[in-house]
Amino acid sequence: MARLFISRGLTPDSPLLQWALRRGVEVMDQSLLRFSPLPFRLPQVGFDWIFFYSPRAVEFFWTPIAIGQGKERASKAKLAAIGTGTAQTLASLGYKLSFVGNGHPAQTAEAFAKVAPGQTILFPRAQQSRRSVEYLLADRIQAIDLVVYQNEAIPPIHPIAADVIILTSPLNTAAWFTTHPVVNEDQHIVAIGPSTAAAIRNCGVEPIVAQAPTDEG
Repeated sequence: MARLFISRGLTPDSPLLQWALRRGVEVMDQSLLRFSPLPFRLPQVGFDWIFFYSPRAVEFFWTPIAIGQGKERASKAKLAAIGTGTAQTLASLGYKLSFVGNGHPAQTAEAFAKVAPGQTILFPRAQQSRRSVEYLLADRIQAIDLVVYQNEAIPPIHPIAADVIILTSPLNTAAWFTTHPVVNEDQHIVAIGPSTAAAIRNCGVEPIVAQAPTDEG
């Protein structure tokens, strides 16, 4: 039986999980990261948009907001997500989105620049975030940086035997290659997203790059 590892948890209705089950592929879904909230305060200046890079940013931003820290102010802003996974997290919490990117930072930045030129954008993010969209739009928007959580790599204690390894972020990539410095010839390394692909190449491996940064991709 073929074995597939992906560096994040999958929901029971995940298209990737369903695809694997239909083909008799064993799936190991495990994040190689630890997430923890960081204290923050909303900036005093106003903002037109809140742009989310990840489902975790949504979680760690709205939890303190929801218990009273500036909820009214935040609720007046339009919401944007870098891709469909983050958008689905926002929608599941009952929030309406005004912009959803395709998950690719460069393409998403260009599309977002057309709907929010010159406006003030709040970017809740991880402490280790690459701030890709924010940097790409530095001369076209007014960006407000807001760190709301931190993530750290937690390499697996023991090597994981898998035929296909799907890595979902640069930090997950670092964690994986800490324990698995050598890739066997019969293994396939798949990257979800261009930044993850770049991180894998920096480890000396040429990955297969998913067509889209989603389970379907």
